[in-house]
Amino acid sequence: MHKNTSPNADKSPQTPPEAPFTTFIQLDGKSPVPSQFRTPGTFTITRLQSPTGLPDRITKLSPVPAVLVSISLKSLPSSSYQVWTADKLIATSIVHPFRSNVIDFDSQPRCWAGSAFDYVHYSVPRKGLDDIAEDLGFGRVSDYRLAVLEDDLVVAQITKSILPFLGRSDRLSVLALDQFSLVLGAHLLQQYGVLQKTARFFMKTCMAGSGFLTLHANADFP
Repeated sequence: MHKNTSPNADKSPQTPPEAPFTTFIQLDGKSPVPSQFRTPGTFTITRLQSPTGLPDRITKLSPVPAVLVSISLKSLPSSSYQVWTADKLIATSIVHPFRSNVIDFDSQPRCWAGSAFDYVHYSVPRKGLDDIAEDLGFGRVSDYRLAVLEDDLVVAQITKSILPFLGRSDRLSVLALDQFSLVLGAHLLQQYGVLQKTARFFMKTCMAGSGFLTLHANADFP
């Protein structure tokens, strides 16, 4: 297993432990793969790449309430991809590039890929999402809609914008990652947050009026 960018390498001694960071993990197809993948309790972007499939499924865990957003960068045949939530196997099909999964970590998501894969995973703490919701003036959401292999153009576009910066020695600044997490978080609230109709209408009106997502989904994150 090789990490182009490790959590420790991305954070300087002056960076607080709760600061967001990126990681690029390249599996070599030979080293043992842990059965559990634990994310930190902060916003993180992890690119996970492997030249071969996994011997067994991986359980993804977070120490804090959080939402997992996963997006494929390459195709997988339907026979080589499985997802479980709350120990229930979810029906899947062919994995096309830039299709997204949105799953609450509370359901202890598990996944398995039977052939070479390349994914970007976002770990988005619920606390940050609650703060965004409060800033927009409609309070907290109660839950997030499960999505598997969603054709989400916004997540696809912002992933394409961040992809060139993953694994580079000149890491993204904390400010850039904070901005990115705000864009992604606002979209998750709008698209997947379980809200009352009045709250959803208010949020869509605010987003449309400000052009927030349109502006930031096409932004570069230097």
